[in-house]
Amino acid sequence: MQVSRRSGAILHARFYAEDGQFWYADAYNHSFLSNLVRPDNGYLLTLQRLLAQIDVLFPLKYAPLFFNICALLIQTIPILYLLSNRLSSIFEKEYQRVILCLVYVAMPNSFEVSLNLTNSNWRLALLSILILIAKTPKTKWQALVDTSIFTMTCLTGPFAIFLLPFALYKLFTERNKFNVSFLSISIVGLIIQGYFVRQSKTTLFPRGIFYAAKELIKVFNGQVIIGAILGMNTYNKIYKYSIWNDKYLQISIFLFGAFLFGWVFFKSNSAIRCLILFGLIIMASGNLSIRPGETSAMSLMTAPGSSVRFEYILIFSFFVSILWLIFNDRNLIMKTIAVALLLLAATIGIPGDWFFPAFSSYDFYHYVAIFNKAKKDSIVSFPIYPEPWKVILIKH
Repeated sequence: MQVSRRSGAILHARFYAEDGQFWYADAYNHSFLSNLVRPDNGYLLTLQRLLAQIDVLFPLKYAPLFFNICALLIQTIPILYLLSNRLSSIFEKEYQRVILCLVYVAMPNSFEVSLNLTNSNWRLALLSILILIAKTPKTKWQALVDTSIFTMTCLTGPFAIFLLPFALYKLFTERNKFNVSFLSISIVGLIIQGYFVRQSKTTLFPRGIFYAAKELIKVFNGQVIIGAILGMNTYNKIYKYSIWNDKYLQISIFLFGAFLFGWVFFKSNSAIRCLILFGLIIMASGNLSIRPGETSAMSLMTAPGSSVRFEYILIFSFFVSILWLIFNDRNLIMKTIAVALLLLAATIGIPGDWFFPAFSSYDFYHYVAIFNKAKKDSIVSFPIYPEPWKVILIKH
């Protein structure tokens, strides 16, 4: 079902952005140890680096397929957790969790985090917060899997920084050795990733806090509320009209979204509260900081489909909130609103966003043939999606 949204990722696999330019090229051109401590965007991305070291063992023509299969497996794992009784902390009944899984697979405005290894760390982040809000594992095998996934998440992206307070809350509410390990891993991850983030000299509020707040509201309105309900493609049509920038429209959408989230936050359970709060923190942190050499990208992040990875977890939380209102809320008005929103998503957002655009091949197999015939130490360069990304390999 997930593959049907971008079947070309498996049937006609191609490199995507950092998948080729950084993960594969660095693994091929440099040593394993140097890559393991090589930061990207100001932090370590250990998962991508480790998988790239395996990928270079295969012929180049199969390299994108290996990455995409790994990405598919990573984005499938949350389904296994959501279906298990451990996530009854979100929804108690199994059929409710089955519906949530269907929404997870079909979620509109999720193009950027689908079937590519580069953005698989956002799937890992969602998986790790699900692990923290899940019931304590009953077997050593479950505990090992939880701990391994959580550790990899803390070493892949800056998420240890944001997971730490939730790991602390988990230990506070359930005092056991298992939760001590989560807190310990978070602290170690924070120290490691914090070092690289500090070295990158990331700046907060580069154009002032008021500008940041204004743009963040636009991101919330467009990517989370409109993008989730009507989908990226419909949002793209709305975005082109001047009325989208009307301040009263923006205020109305923001108040509606904030009220809905606020209602669910205060009425629901602690697991859903943690999920919403984690999504809000990730969205805010990703949109309020830049690194040296970059321009403020906040205005770009309001554009349909642009940098929506920062909002991905909050979009998922939005659908969890809608389903909670339908399944559990006793207020008839809120339940009716939630049903209407889900129907809009099911009839407009999901169908409109189901098929993701295919990646251009840029004559990939032509360049594979050139690479295979190249002499030792010669440099082979070829373009990948999206422009102007490219792979540069020094033939061994």
